[in-house]
Amino acid sequence: MKHVFLTGASSGIGHAIALEYAAKGAHLYVAARREKELTSLVSRIEKSGGSATAVPLDVSDPAAVLAALKAADKASGGLDVVIANAGVGTGDHAKSFEWNEVEKQLAVNVVGAIATVTHAIPLMKKRGRGHLVAVTSLAGRRGLPVGGVYSATKAAVSVYME
Repeated sequence: MKHVFLTGASSGIGHAIALEYAAKGAHLYVAARREKELTSLVSRIEKSGGSATAVPLDVSDPAAVLAALKAADKASGGLDVVIANAGVGTGDHAKSFEWNEVEKQLAVNVVGAIATVTHAIPLMKKRGRGHLVAVTSLAGRRGLPVGGVYSATKAAVSVYME
């Protein structure tokens, strides 16, 4: 059985990734800030015969990311796949120029993703196996009209992963 740690699992792409891995027999450690949505996801996975563990986590806190990864790695006997998927954005042009919105996107999309991948590396290196994934966006290839910050964050993660 594969053991997969997935951030941003409470909705969107992360939710879909979780269901896909669960259907293939993996045990998931589904991480996100929204506990209610995580609990619902775990319940859905378990009702379909899969297995998952909810990991309430704010990826903008690198120390919390490290602690969550270490706990999941220990509980699983070794993570096989770590997917940094958590991300936030705004379609509101006015908000995209407010520092608190810029800072939030940088903290989640860049710090969160890079902390997730970087903290997973030593865990996998000591076993000599594992796969690291970061979900970015085509928006990282070119700035979007109301998404300059979002595009920049996705470009940063894409370049880091390359």
